[in-house]
Amino acid sequence: MERARARADGRRKKRRRRTSPFAFYFFNILLAAVILVMLIIILSATVFCTRSYTVKGQKVLTGDEVKEYVITGKYKSNGLYQVVKSIIKPRHDIPFVKSYTLSFAKPDEIVIKVKPKELAGYIDTGKKNVYFDSDGNVTEVSKKVVDNVLPVSGLDIDLKKVSEGSPIPVTDETKSTLLVMIKEFKKYGMQLDSITFKNGRSVDAKSGQIDLSFGTYEYINEKMMRAAKIIEKLNGKKGTLHMENWTPDSRDIVFDAAE
Repeated sequence: MERARARADGRRKKRRRRTSPFAFYFFNILLAAVILVMLIIILSATVFCTRSYTVKGQKVLTGDEVKEYVITGKYKSNGLYQVVKSIIKPRHDIPFVKSYTLSFAKPDEIVIKVKPKELAGYIDTGKKNVYFDSDGNVTEVSKKVVDNVLPVSGLDIDLKKVSEGSPIPVTDETKSTLLVMIKEFKKYGMQLDSITFKNGRSVDAKSGQIDLSFGTYEYINEKMMRAAKIIEKLNGKKGTLHMENWTPDSRDIVFDAAE
């Protein structure tokens, strides 16, 4: 009798070991995960089936062009998949785009918000345009000409030495002059339509109907300040403002009015 009772106790202990808390919780967690995955799949195929896209923040590419770069893969109509993919594995090779985010405006509408690359100006090499930021670093190389971006000509650049994120391959003196001119034009509220370098020794610019001949890079800050004051008084006249011979001592500035 005692032996039978012992065998029964042993079987009960084995059953208790078979249904341990770990196994119980593991099974329930696994079941919950399966249900969650199935729910996501169902929602993705129904509620989050994307029917429209809105692109914000981009002026260089069209909305359709941005969409073609961003919305890729087999599940283009699956908005939830596209949003998750943009977070886990975003693209970094979209022209003129620094970064982007995807979000839901509605369950069936996705907003693509673009952060464009900075374009302080571009250097025309004759083959491709080298775009740069306010620090003089290359942000994009493209045949595309972007409206309302400052064109810079007269600089001989080897495209093989150009890479995104690196400084534009010009002398330090030329780079400094270029960036100072852009900064000073903006500081004095002057219109800047183009900058032209000549033989790496002198520089000209165009502001509306006024051609500005600065001569050498020397005293470029002072020349800019005086050019701003003079242009204000020209009242829409057309011609060339000669500042090639200006120095703190001579102060020789001539305006050659065009007929």
